[in-house]
Amino acid sequence: MSKEKGESMADKKRKSETINIIRHVGDRLTELKKIYNDVNTRKSEMLIHQLLPNHIRRRGMSHNPKRLPKRYRAAHINQMQKSGLENKPKKRPSRKYRRRPANLMKEYCRRKLKNVWLETHIWHAKRFKMKDLWGYKVPYSSTNKRYRASYKAIKSHCLIQDISYYSCIEVTGELPILTERLSKIASKDCGLTLTAKCYLNGTREGQATVFKKDSYPYNAIAQISFIWKQNDESRKTIWIFVHPSAYKELLKELIELFETVSVQNLKSTLIRNPKYLNSAINVEIIELKDTLNRYRLTGPFSNSVITKTFSMADKNQNTWLKTYINDNPHYAASYEQQVAIYDSLRNTSSAFEYQTSGVLSLIVTDPRTNRLNAQKIFRTQNDSFNSGNYVLNIPKTASCSPLWNKELRDEIFKTKLPNSELNKLRNEKQLLPAVAAPFEKTLQPIPIILIQRGHLSSLNDRRSNNLGDGWDIIVPAGYGLSTWLSLIKFGARVVAGFEEENLIMNEMKVDIFQPDTVMGIKEYERIGIDETEKYFKKPPNKRINYRKFKISSPFSLPFMKLINEWRKGTDDFYILRNKSLLNELNVAVHKSTDFNFDKIDSNALIPIFMTNNGEYRMSKDCNFGLICLPRCRDIKRALELDYTKTKEPILIEESGHDETEGMRKNVRFNHKKLLKRLRNRRVKAKRKLQAVSEKFVKIQKSQTKDMIEKYFKDMCDLWLPSKSSSIRHQCSREVIGYISKSYFRFTDGKVCAIGYLTCDGLKALMDIFKKFKKLKPFVLTRATNSKNYFKANFHVNF
Repeated sequence: MSKEKGESMADKKRKSETINIIRHVGDRLTELKKIYNDVNTRKSEMLIHQLLPNHIRRRGMSHNPKRLPKRYRAAHINQMQKSGLENKPKKRPSRKYRRRPANLMKEYCRRKLKNVWLETHIWHAKRFKMKDLWGYKVPYSSTNKRYRASYKAIKSHCLIQDISYYSCIEVTGELPILTERLSKIASKDCGLTLTAKCYLNGTREGQATVFKKDSYPYNAIAQISFIWKQNDESRKTIWIFVHPSAYKELLKELIELFETVSVQNLKSTLIRNPKYLNSAINVEIIELKDTLNRYRLTGPFSNSVITKTFSMADKNQNTWLKTYINDNPHYAASYEQQVAIYDSLRNTSSAFEYQTSGVLSLIVTDPRTNRLNAQKIFRTQNDSFNSGNYVLNIPKTASCSPLWNKELRDEIFKTKLPNSELNKLRNEKQLLPAVAAPFEKTLQPIPIILIQRGHLSSLNDRRSNNLGDGWDIIVPAGYGLSTWLSLIKFGARVVAGFEEENLIMNEMKVDIFQPDTVMGIKEYERIGIDETEKYFKKPPNKRINYRKFKISSPFSLPFMKLINEWRKGTDDFYILRNKSLLNELNVAVHKSTDFNFDKIDSNALIPIFMTNNGEYRMSKDCNFGLICLPRCRDIKRALELDYTKTKEPILIEESGHDETEGMRKNVRFNHKKLLKRLRNRRVKAKRKLQAVSEKFVKIQKSQTKDMIEKYFKDMCDLWLPSKSSSIRHQCSREVIGYISKSYFRFTDGKVCAIGYLTCDGLKALMDIFKKFKKLKPFVLTRATNSKNYFKANFHVNF
């Protein structure tokens, strides 16, 4: 009885704790309506666009809803309609809008036919000045502040450049044959060659200057970089990267060197990777031009940017990586080593702590899966210099990469998930905005190659030993833009175009366009044409009269003629690259000791690096400037100026006589007179026809195009000095060399220059300074737009 009573009491208590929801809501319906009306009724009289915070507001929001954020547009349009404001009739679209292409991608493809676009072209075109160079649309210079900002980035941050226009050539064959043939286009005098033992295992990238077959030291083609494929077989593969201006010449030389023939009909269709084969010696050459992206990170934060941008792929996911490891069991150990070395990147402060020019292969996840809401600067965990953390050597197996496999590269390119489909899947399956969706783990991984860059500065420069340290990243085609955007998102600074690439080389005293190479000849010819066009675009009273300035070659470097005038009978020249001879010569110049110039051919040019001593001023616009031989009184004058610390030129050139000035005036007068006479004839002819015609008669068009072109050509010849004029004795001081480029070097805080001296000119210079004991030789420099000679100290640059 007591048990039944207890159960009934429990049921009553349970019923008292529960309520009927429908009855409860019905009893309080009035209160709920009031709460609903209070929430949905805006008490403020301000409109939607007036309630937005200041950082979201845009001018013209009231009449253009598209200026509002998307989530507020519907409410804003509703408010405008309730207020009785009718939609204004749309204006006729602008002419620019009406003339836009119907299919933008087809228009892009049409424009790519003339000049090749990089994968990052559209990104650069919005932020950079683009130029047509070497068959590419190259980002030339940033529209923002760039020169000083670039130096700050490479000194204390991370600068990124797209150098994908560097073209790659793949050569495959037996190692003995490759060693024998490749040794004919390089020399050990210039340093390590393409077949040096330290490069053959594939753990280091090499750099060398290549020449035409058996023609060293003449006929230099270009400076190249190269990587050997890591394998233990006798059949080897090498990738050669070369500047596009010398690509055709190098390819032609390799085809002739290995006696290969094309195995595809190149005339019938456009082939992505042309192939050349020599079946007798089993050597194969493949053009990989425009199939690899290469990005250059420079600066102490390069390690940090890389480690935040990339994450190692999971080998257990069902992707091509799992299949590749199953088919190549030896790669499993390589993958584990690559993961270990990549983890060590997080604990190193800069790329300087890794093996010089080391090659590291990585398999990373799709860079589009990494997320960062705002750009941040990432510092490494260990910012202090610690020699104990050095990774002196990268193991051979860590350089093994699937990127060398052409079939795999093509498969990765074809099976890439487009951005549009990726965004659709994210909208459907992503739960939180900042968290990766589960399907993103199944995206295919990407093979990349990291190449350490360091110790590239001149041996004579101790202050910039770590300047230019960083990494080069090689990415397969198709993933160039996504990788580029991810690197920028994680802290890399983009202020560098082609001009800023020259800045980095200038800070390291490196001249990539040496005047005896194919790429150097083409580049200085291009610069000369541009400077000539700029010169003749100016009105006559704003042009420098180079005849009066006694400048024979204002827009070129006539080294061949200069060497001929110093020693007759020479028909070619070359830049001295023999490391031992350059070192001996530099010691002789620095210590003012004797040097046996019989070791050096008279056709050789000596590369030098010039600086002023702080008291003299050398123009940074001294390209194509003169390097002159000082006389004894010039040396004494320099010593006096040094003692008094006077900032004056050592010598001022006297004005020369312009023999063609009167001829130019006569030619111009006669030309204008002739044009006026011809116009009067056309006017008379028009009046005669008008007299007998009832319709309006137009004046006949002039047929003076050829006449005007001939006049312009004649005037150019009369303005510029004749090519037959002397080079060595063009001014009061003998010319012994030319300045190839001058610039302000931030490392030294002064204007510096790179130039080349003739062998006989340097010998004459050292003979003069033998009369002045314990005095280091110097030269006189003069810009093409100045009559002033300034003192410049120099050393041999190698």
